[in-house]
Amino acid sequence: IKAAGDGAYGSVYKARYADGDLVAVKLIRRSVADTAFTIEQAKALQRVDSRYVVKVLEVRKVRDPESDELVEGIVMEWIP
Repeated sequence: IKAAGDGAYGSVYKARYADGDLVAVKLIRRSVADTAFTIEQAKALQRVDSRYVVKVLEVRKVRDPESDELVEGIVMEWIP
């Protein structure tokens, strides 16, 4: 896992998915005003199939490489 960027909702990391593909993993910050809403929006994006929208592969708890705690994460296709 390697840091790839930082955004309003959380940090983004470049990682390898279980199948070996590169993915982007966005860790949702606890300071986000409405974490539940953000997660629901990500789950809605999982159902979108469009070449104009980044594919959300899954929404699940992931280990934060900085704090080592489990946090909400959004696993998405990696777009270089």
